Amino acid sequence: MELTFWLEAALVLAALAASAPYAVAPLLVKGRFREPAAPRFDPVPVEALEATPPAARAHVEASRAALEKLGFRAGPLLLRQGPQARLFVQLLTEPDTRDQAAVIVGIGEPRGAETMVRTLVEVATALEDGRSVVTSTSDEPDLFPPADARASVKLPGIDPERLVKAHAARLARMFPDGPPRKRAAAGAGGFRTSELTAEGAVIDHLQRDFVEGHEHAVATGSLRKSGEDYVLTWLGAYRLTYLHLWPLKHVRAARLRDKAERLLAELGV
Repeated sequence: MELTFWLEAALVLAALAASAPYAVAPLLVKGRFREPAAPRFDPVPVEALEATPPAARAHVEASRAALEKLGFRAGPLLLRQGPQARLFVQLLTEPDTRDQAAVIVGIGEPRGAETMVRTLVEVATALEDGRSVVTSTSDEPDLFPPADARASVKLPGIDPERLVKAHAARLARMFPDGPPRKRAAAGAGGFRTSELTAEGAVIDHLQRDFVEGHEHAVATGSLRKSGEDYVLTWLGAYRLTYLHLWPLKHVRAARLRDKAERLLAELGV
């Protein structure tokens, strides 16, 4: 899944870096960015969304309902409470294909009368060889080199139903004979049962996903381990800062939108 710490980090960095001179911003970002090596997700009742900004609550409720109409089954709602941002995650599973969907909302610290909210939905298919195919509505260009094992595209601004159709069209184009989806352990036969509807399995899944994202960032030189936390390297600080500021962010975002529109036209979705 696309549930790396970068979504949460963007909430903090956007406000921090934009308020500092360009020459100072990387230093401030590097000093404040710190992520625990063992991220914690806690199950929370759906009513917890009532204390979030209306846009966050509406995104989770509407996206979950749309995906359930398409056959996905929802697991528990989880919360990751970071030092400067909250991340709500709703994972869903399609029982026949075992494809997974995630409804994600990141909420930054209030700044005056405003609270930064970032939202996205994604659908992912795990393959037998360990790779995955991921399609999301993220409007955030990649800040670091993507993992080779992820065939990921971003289609900002589309609704969940169109997202699921686009993901299916991508799979059909990539695998004309059907995608080699990840199956059960040897001897079990067929697709795995819906383990992600169980609370503990959902939490384990998200923790593994976050750790894999951290370790990939370490391998590409953007993060390093410091005690029980991950911190930015100077390379990571400069990339995370300048690629998130004008004009590079706006140019890259425009290119992302153009690329998404072309892909949707090619897929006929």
